[in-house]
This record gives sequence, structure tokens and C-alpha cells, in this order.
Amino acid sequence: MEFQNTLNVLNEYGKLFVEEYKQQLINNDVNASNKLYDSVTLLPIKVNNNFYEVQISLEEYWKYVEKGRLPGKWPPISKIKEWIEIKPVLPRPMKNGKLPTTQQLAFLIARKIGLNGIKPRQLLQYSVEEIWKIMKEELETALALDVQNEIKTIMGKMRG
Repeated sequence: MEFQNTLNVLNEYGKLFVEEYKQQLINNDVNASNKLYDSVTLLPIKVNNNFYEVQISLEEYWKYVEKGRLPGKWPPISKIKEWIEIKPVLPRPMKNGKLPTTQQLAFLIARKIGLNGIKPRQLLQYSVEEIWKIMKEELETALALDVQNEIKTIMGKMRG
């Protein structure tokens, strides 16, 4: 049993979600390398025993954007260097008046993250909530129509 109306709405929901999330990445300046943005992909809807699952594919570091990072462990300095070069980050002079090298700047940023962590941005959660507001009624209608159609099919089989 496959609820086609429900499946169609969930596909539309997924497409709208991908668009919204990508827009949130742009609006919140979480788009330095475009890796996360470019990785946001809607996967085919999974249907298992009347359970429908909308999935997206993302770069693994999405969780640090979404959930932040607690103080403690330093992030990899090599990744911070890449980010500095892509962003680009303009360094301020150090106490001695000299500008830090990329390596020094990466070290300083990694240390700050290690000491203070990174605040969560929850752009994924925000996107889910915004699209749910738009799609909720449409999904309810599609599901109701699919259930009615299924009941008619069952009743037809019982009569025939």
C-alpha cells in the first residue's frame, strides 16, 4: 500500500526544505566554501511498512553549525586554515604590531574555539519548522485522501 498523494506532498516538502535550508545558510553567512550549501541534497523518500521518511544528504560538519561546539577540544588547525583562506579572514595586528601569519591566525582561532566553543545556529531546525508551517495542512489533506482511497479499495474487494 503506497499513499501516492502523501508521497507527492512529502517530495514537495523535501524540495522546499532544501531551498529554505540553503537560503538560511546564505542569510546567516555559513557559506564560506559552499561545501555545506552544495552538499544539501534531497534523497528519495523511503517507504517502509507505511512509514515515510524524508532524508537529506549533508556534509558531516553540519552538526557543528546546528549544535555548535562545546569548549574543550580544539578543532583541526588545518581546517581552520582552509576556512581562513576561503572566507577570507582579515587579521588584526598582534600586540607587537605585526599581522599574524595564516598559521598563527588559525592557531588563535582554534584556541578560542577550544576555550569558548561555538554557539549553535539551529538553521536546520528552523528550516524544518518554517516548511512544516507551510506544508502541514497540505500533508493532512493528502493523507486523508489516501486513507479514503484505501478504504474504498478495501470495501470494493470485500464486495467483489
